[in-house]
Amino acid sequence: MLKGSLILCTWLFFWLGCTTQANSLSLSEQAQNHLRSHFHAQLDTHTQLQIHLDSPDTRLQLEPCGNPIAFSSNRPIQAGRFSLKATCDYPRRWIRHLYGEVQLLREVLISTRPLSKGQQLQASDMRLAAVDQNSLKDGFYTQAQQILGYELNRSVTDNYPLSPKLLVPPILIQPGDRVTIQAGSNGISVEMIGTALEAGALHQQIDVRNNKSERILRARVTGYGRVKAGH
Repeated sequence: MLKGSLILCTWLFFWLGCTTQANSLSLSEQAQNHLRSHFHAQLDTHTQLQIHLDSPDTRLQLEPCGNPIAFSSNRPIQAGRFSLKATCDYPRRWIRHLYGEVQLLREVLISTRPLSKGQQLQASDMRLAAVDQNSLKDGFYTQAQQILGYELNRSVTDNYPLSPKLLVPPILIQPGDRVTIQAGSNGISVEMIGTALEAGALHQQIDVRNNKSERILRARVTGYGRVKAGH
């Protein structure tokens, strides 16, 4: 009997301790914890969560809640503006509506200064910064090496996210350039010298002529002076 009483007392002590700790948090803190739990699955090492709660109406005096506050919403909570219904059921029932904004921030490359149309990107033209994911619908970059030398197809202001829509790959090959043609299949690769018949940017398909056989091939640009024939 004594052993059963001790177990019961220990369980009650643990439960009361956890309840007291939860109830010691303010309404704002409990709401933020609820939102963090909701967005937990969307977070990773590259994504940050920011929660902004609107200032409460100071005319409303709420009685402290004896139990953890229950939160609900009429529609799924997503990044952007949100509303939450907070309900307390003890010792006196009350309901409070909370409003605010949730931002999911991702570190992406942005411009360090105003850049002009046609300008080729240098390392000093970009930096990493945390940006609201809702403003990245056109895509983004996270590594400067991905877009070094790319040209802007329009002017941008400073602190502007750099996206594939804004950038044009640099021309790596000009007509008449001597190129190395890589070809092969089934694990066998051969290289031959050719001449470019068209200008080409990275990954673009261009016509090249094999200087030995005079045969014209369709090849993909893989680097400065290098193309790959076939699939």
